[in-house]
Amino acid sequence: RKVAAWLEEGSCVVVDVREETERNMGGMMLPGALSMGMGHIMFGTNKPETEKLLDTLRKAERIVCYTDNGVPESRCGAMCQWLVENKGLSEKAMHRLQGGLKAWKEQGLATCRDG
Repeated sequence: RKVAAWLEEGSCVVVDVREETERNMGGMMLPGALSMGMGHIMFGTNKPETEKLLDTLRKAERIVCYTDNGVPESRCGAMCQWLVENKGLSEKAMHRLQGGLKAWKEQGLATCRDG
């Protein structure tokens, strides 16, 4: 519920770390979520769309990454680490959505078709 409150007050940016194929299969995202899968790290580091996403993240007070299940071993941790170590974002700004999109939906919180 903490992330829902942050979204409502506009104090965080949410990042869907799933790949496009995963997002297309499930079809749902958190409202306002940016899509930045691990492919952005591996293949799109200097592409204009990745730089645009990074510009948005640099301005964020809080960044919340999520996947479908939000388990500790998920890609969220890798994404947060990459953003801190390679792009200079604040470690304090990084958060992970515990339980992922699945837990979010189970709590009856809003989702949408695309961010």
